[in-house]
Amino acid sequence: MTTTTTWDDVADTVTFSVPLDIDFIAERIPPQSRILDLGCGYGRTMASLRARGFCRLIGYDASPQLVARGHSQTPDLDLRVADATHLPDSSDTFDAVVIAALLTSVPCPRHQTMIVAEIARVLRPGGEVFGVDFLRDGDAGYLSGGRFRATNGISMIHFKDSELSALFQAFTIVESKRIGISSLSSKPAEVLQYAFQLRR
Repeated sequence: MTTTTTWDDVADTVTFSVPLDIDFIAERIPPQSRILDLGCGYGRTMASLRARGFCRLIGYDASPQLVARGHSQTPDLDLRVADATHLPDSSDTFDAVVIAALLTSVPCPRHQTMIVAEIARVLRPGGEVFGVDFLRDGDAGYLSGGRFRATNGISMIHFKDSELSALFQAFTIVESKRIGISSLSSKPAEVLQYAFQLRR
């Protein structure tokens, strides 16, 4: 029988390292900005933002075990369990949303579209989303649409630049750059760091 691995199953052992450009975020928005870390995991990005002086932070992740790990490691971070496709917040709540490989972790295109729509809903007009997601070079070794199963058993997806841009069609591009890193399996990989602004 085939079983599906979830983030709860690997919550105690996984280490996230995908680089979100905290310096660029600090240049774009003031420290009093209200920021949502969507797909926050155990709070790694939130801790980095707080170290740069941001204090109005909230993080949501669908994995109760990752959130529990974050509560254990950094009890003063505001980490909560929530479904990124149906956020509990009112419209126009946040000045910025950060997503570190969130879409990479959502192989279903319909769910990706729902998540980006929710980001647009909870952002104030003119608010920005700062993200980073993994890219694919060609389609060799992938299932359809860039999907694959990672070495830890999690179903994931790698994108083409154009696919990420299409998801954020309600936004205006602020920055987009490719960076070489190591993947969760320690293999060479390429990510796209991006910033999009919600049109007013």
